[in-house]
Amino acid sequence: MIKSTKDSTETKEKILAAAKNVFAEKGFSGARMSAIAEIAQVNQALIHYHFSNKKTLYKTLFHRIMGDDSEKMMRLIIEEIKSWNETPPIELCAILYLLISIHTETHDNEIHKIINREVADGKGILYELLREYFIPTIKKIENIIKRGINEGFFETTNPLLFVLNMIFFTADYTHAEELFKKTNLYDKLYVNQKETLYFFMKEQIFKGLKPDNKKITIPSLNKHQTERMDYLIEKIKNKQIAVI
Repeated sequence: MIKSTKDSTETKEKILAAAKNVFAEKGFSGARMSAIAEIAQVNQALIHYHFSNKKTLYKTLFHRIMGDDSEKMMRLIIEEIKSWNETPPIELCAILYLLISIHTETHDNEIHKIINREVADGKGILYELLREYFIPTIKKIENIIKRGINEGFFETTNPLLFVLNMIFFTADYTHAEELFKKTNLYDKLYVNQKETLYFFMKEQIFKGLKPDNKKITIPSLNKHQTERMDYLIEKIKNKQIAVI
């Protein structure tokens, strides 16, 4: 029985790895179960046994990569940050550190290809999954900015658009790395990319949120706070909680 369970788990992992490759190259619509079976070196009927159909396989793959409980992930992160009893600028700084660390340390070119293909095709499956994972994140960050506005730390006419700009620029920066490879701009942009992006984004964000009547203050995490964020990042990387 132990051997059977182990074999079943290994088979499912082979199928998911093959599916990731095929979905990246062909997209959801163009992917064929026969191609996945060939790469995984399993009988096609075995894929249907484990995953029922292509849509279930696709959603299982996405959940595996992103984690199974985005709401739980955000709750753990926010609870950790709230326990510091810090100001909204430090809370936002912590979220930014986490966001940039995840994008720079867990970037996956195949997942990027899958997302790009599905966005181009306008398919609903991906949008359904993205909403499930990203909307809780967006709302939590928006609430930090709103609290900062109410307490006089921040000023912006549209907190939600500010959050989207913050998230999408971070994602676009990491996704564009391949574009700049073998160019004379690569070293300037991507050597020490986590630190480079973090300090640039901090400057832009806190300058952008600065009320007109205040001096620019760019916050920094202390050693304990950085260590706690690094601990959560490791849990995310090990898929113990979900990825932003």
